[in-house]
This record gives sequence, C-alpha cells and structure tokens, in this order.
Amino acid sequence: MAGSDRNGTHGTGGRVGPRQGSRQGLVGPFTGRQILTALAVVGIVALFLVAVTTPLGDTSTRPSPQPQATPYLVGEPTEGLQPGQRAPELQGETPDGQTVGLVDLDGRPIRLADLRGRPVWINFWASWCPPCQTETPVLRDAYERHRDEGLALVAISVQETSPEDVRRYVEQYGLSYQVGFDATSAVFKRYQAFALPTQVFIDRDGIVRQVVNGPLTREQAEEILAGIISRPRRTMVGRPLRVTDRAAVDPRGSGLSRLLAIGVFLARCGALPPPDRPATGAVAVGAPATIFDDSGPLARITVEEIQPRRNPCCHSVPTRAISRS
Repeated sequence: MAGSDRNGTHGTGGRVGPRQGSRQGLVGPFTGRQILTALAVVGIVALFLVAVTTPLGDTSTRPSPQPQATPYLVGEPTEGLQPGQRAPELQGETPDGQTVGLVDLDGRPIRLADLRGRPVWINFWASWCPPCQTETPVLRDAYERHRDEGLALVAISVQETSPEDVRRYVEQYGLSYQVGFDATSAVFKRYQAFALPTQVFIDRDGIVRQVVNGPLTREQAEEILAGIISRPRRTMVGRPLRVTDRAAVDPRGSGLSRLLAIGVFLARCGALPPPDRPATGAVAVGAPATIFDDSGPLARITVEEIQPRRNPCCHSVPTRAISRS
C-alpha cells in the first residue's frame, strides 16, 4: 500500500513513537509516590533507632567514682569515744579481770601519760587487714612529715599471732613510728573500737578530738592532723623555768639570741609531774623540760638544780644545772 511501509509507519522520517499505555517513572522505574513512601519508611526507622539507643537521664560528663577501702568490722558497732572526752590510758582488762597495759614489739610499756603535751594519733590495725594495708603509706608519710612538730603516732596491732609477725610487716614497709602489740585486745576494747582500722586523734592536753572508723586518705589525714598539731599549747603543770645559758638551750643557734640579750627566756615544763611531786606542780629536780620558741620545741633539757627566787611565779635554773637530754 502506497504511503505506508511494512511496519505500519507513516511519513515520520523513520521515528517510532511510544507505544500507547506505557508510562515514564520519576526516577528510573519508580514513581514519585513510591519514592516518598520509601523515604518515609527510612525516616520512621531512623527515629526508632535513635529512640532505643539514646540513654535515659543526664548524659553530662562526670568524673567516674573511685573505689575506696572500707573498714573491716571485727565487732558490733558501738558509740565509742566521743570528741571532748579525755582519752583513757593505753590499758584494759582481760576476760579474767586482769589489767594489762600496752607494750611495744619488744615488750616495753607504751603509756599515754608519757606522750602528754604532744598531739597523738592512735591507729588500731592488723597486718592481715586489707584496708589497713592500703592505709599504711598514709601513716608512714604523715608521720615522717610531722614528727618534727611533735606528732606521736602509736599503731596498735590487734588480733595478731605474735609480735614477730607484726615486726616482719614493720620492717618490710620501713615503718618508723611506734607500734604496739595488743595481745588480748584489751586496749582495743577499752577504746570501744569495733573496726579495723580505727583512728583516734588526741590533742596535746589528752583530749579526744576526732574518731574515725575506717581508713584515711592523705588529704583526710592532713586535715585532721592540722587541727591537733596547731592547737595552742596550754600552760603545763610545772612552773616556768628561767634559762640563761644560750649554748645549753639553743643547740641550733636560732631564735633565742634576741630574747637572751634582754635577759631571760621562759620555758614550760614538758612532762607531767611524777607521782611523788606535790599537786601544786612545782618544778622538780630530774624532771625533763622542753625549751620552746614561737616555731616550736628547740631542745630537751633535764633540771639538775633549782634556786628559788623571790618572784613566786618562776624558778631560776643556773647554767651549770642544765644538761641536754
């Protein structure tokens, strides 16, 4: 048939038009509606994932808590000693009613009365006690730091097999403070302690200032020690001593020259009066004394002779009557 070819095309220059009934998609074969539906599904899934993976509560950055040692309980908790009470002597009663005093690892007595005038840190501990072991460097460093300020640290070991077990621990860690052996736990019970370690801080006048059931950090120990070390010294029982020999009382050659140049230097008796001394507290021959300046103790002396003076508030101690101890 003229004007048409075999394929039914007309005079169109050979181009074939789209077949009737076929559609062109927005993106490839996908229509716009299909694309919007897919995007909506993806969005819903994303929101769901965010919801289930977001932590609840405050997510601000905070320092992680550090584990700390806790006390090891060896008895029922009791109220115990309270700040403001006078610290009892380092002795107690055994179950059979016998009074026993604290001794060191060589069997020598340790008496609180001998430490009067000094700040005292009593530490009840045991070599097998984990929190006590953790705390050992704190005690060792604190004592070395404050021993020249008069600090007396008495570590009382309890529930130990023998003094030799404790001695091995002391030597292993190079402990230079005083260590007592409470074989029957009589002192431990006298101080109404129930945990290891237990700390009792006593001021220069023998008054309990703080009790801590458990180990201390360096910062905690320093804060407590500052209170008992810097507490003002009260006038001791003994009357003042008048000292005139600079060489005898000032071995370091510091702090006394100006005071001595104008006449005298007054010191306070540094020990409690012996039992045979009158309660009035007169200075006794043979009594130890400490020479102080504003910075602390300068020297320990022993009174060998006393010459009463008219002034009733003090005694004169001649230079030949003083010897350093």
